[in-house]
Amino acid sequence: MGAEDLRKRVSKLMYDPSFSAEKRQDLFTTDVPTWLGHFERFLSADGSFIAPNVVTWVEFVMFDLLDLLRALASEPVYAPTGEIVQMSASSVLKDFPRLAAFYDQMTQRPRLAAYLKSSHRPTFKLPYAPSKPVPATPQPDATSQSDIAD
Repeated sequence: MGAEDLRKRVSKLMYDPSFSAEKRQDLFTTDVPTWLGHFERFLSADGSFIAPNVVTWVEFVMFDLLDLLRALASEPVYAPTGEIVQMSASSVLKDFPRLAAFYDQMTQRPRLAAYLKSSHRPTFKLPYAPSKPVPATPQPDATSQSDIAD
């Protein structure tokens, strides 16, 4: 179906020691729209991927992927300039109304909604998120005070 293909690309980025806001932006402007476009076309009018009006494991796989993308997008990341770069979670699905509706429908499922709000749900964390750049400390002049006095 492709969900695991996209997840593999996302995971490769997330676990890249040289992760950056720029690399994340590249993912969200190239791979993510392409794959979400495919998924949008697979989604039936009733919001299912396989069987009409039935939630299968495929819907949960797709929900988990969309949830991961929303978390990755909304995670604040420092750019080399020191500014925080962050997208809104809702921006991930803004061009994909059927996927957005699907995501919203899934979050309304009582047991899934309870899990999403529970302490059992792991907190999203980027393993290699860039830390805030430390401003360069001014270096003392190469000429020391003793050289000036002589």
